[in-house]
Amino acid sequence: MPYKQKIIPFIDRLINDAQLTNSVNTIFLDDTNSLVGENTDVFGLQAAYLKEIINAEKNPAITPEIKELVIILIKLGKFHQEI
Repeated sequence: MPYKQKIIPFIDRLINDAQLTNSVNTIFLDDTNSLVGENTDVFGLQAAYLKEIINAEKNPAITPEIKELVIILIKLGKFHQEI
């Protein structure tokens, strides 16, 4: 979405994943009435991957160590899925 980047000059401060992705999909006023930009897309993608990891318990090839590794890679932004 092109507006995710175009709004940034009007934001006082970017936090968390908005800083990393340089895109904003959530805006709110903080306790000092500053406009804060956040990006919740990354969290949503992480949650989807984690759900798949948790549901993978039925697959004996996916060990707890593999689950932990994937979670770490997701958090580091190193795990990408090809579509």
